[in-house]
Amino acid sequence: MLEKVNFNPEFQKYGYEDVLFAMDLNHAGIPVHHVDNPILNNDVESNEVYLKKVEESIESLHKMLVNTKTAPKIKDIRLVKAYHYLDKRGGARIFRKLFAVRKAAIRNKLLQAECSLKYLDLYKLGLLTEKSK
Repeated sequence: MLEKVNFNPEFQKYGYEDVLFAMDLNHAGIPVHHVDNPILNNDVESNEVYLKKVEESIESLHKMLVNTKTAPKIKDIRLVKAYHYLDKRGGARIFRKLFAVRKAAIRNKLLQAECSLKYLDLYKLGLLTEKSK
């Protein structure tokens, strides 16, 4: 299997490289089976560390999005779909401006102990629209 498909060396940073690898496997006709494998994680990261990883992952996703070879492979990622939906309707520019005003507040909310994951979705979409100016 690894002789047919390797991790793409262009995407070494954290985030979405595993999704791209799965899409490459699928494209090569190699089925990917997902298993429910819960883990116990005693080494919990702080919200600050996690948000830094999220920010790095959005950089990786944006790099894939502007690459003509990888963009079609990631079109089914929910965040990419949301971005394209906004962009096609002229909403990405407006969302980007609103995000610029609210970015710090959303990030601060995410740094709190308990926060709705909807804020994380907004934060990721905001970061992606910011990168896609």
